[in-house]
Amino acid sequence: MLWKEEGNLHIQTYSPHHIDAIILTDPGVPWQITGFYGYSKECHKHESWTLLHHLHSQLFLPWMCIGKYNEILSSEEKQGLILKAYAPMIAFRSTLLHCGLIDVRFHENIFIRNNGRPGDAFIQERIDRAYANGAWRELFLRSWVVHLSASYSNHIPILLVIHMAREMGRRKVIPHRFEEKWASHLKCGSIIEDA
Repeated sequence: MLWKEEGNLHIQTYSPHHIDAIILTDPGVPWQITGFYGYSKECHKHESWTLLHHLHSQLFLPWMCIGKYNEILSSEEKQGLILKAYAPMIAFRSTLLHCGLIDVRFHENIFIRNNGRPGDAFIQERIDRAYANGAWRELFLRSWVVHLSASYSNHIPILLVIHMAREMGRRKVIPHRFEEKWASHLKCGSIIEDA
């Protein structure tokens, strides 16, 4: 994770899989950013989701979580002959839902990671991404993610472009809309019945 020196950033916690910091923006609106690196081996991915749950439990500010999650949400986010198991995608979706994280819009190609292998062994996936909670999205309405190019790696750097909302004093109400992916959540039916 890189930031400009003049930025008012204070690191809170870190590990080999995350850097968590608080940023004070002008006019002094604090928000939290997490640079995230998910476990790449399937047998350890549950540790990635446990870390996200823990970070969410410590949360008290608008939150941006950006990085390499090493997981896809659906089979549409992968190109190649090797099929992806459904259970890890469900675990990832459930974690995002629990943490209230929503995909931040991006520009360019969604397949930003490839394995660099020729022919039928070539695979592309969308594993580098940015998510934010509703409070962060409301604060930075016109923000987006750009995937930069890198000739030295098969992983592409992510640039977060931030624009604060024009009217800081007046909060815009963002309507909650049903997203089709929620229907695949294990507790979807019971949540709807309870409501």
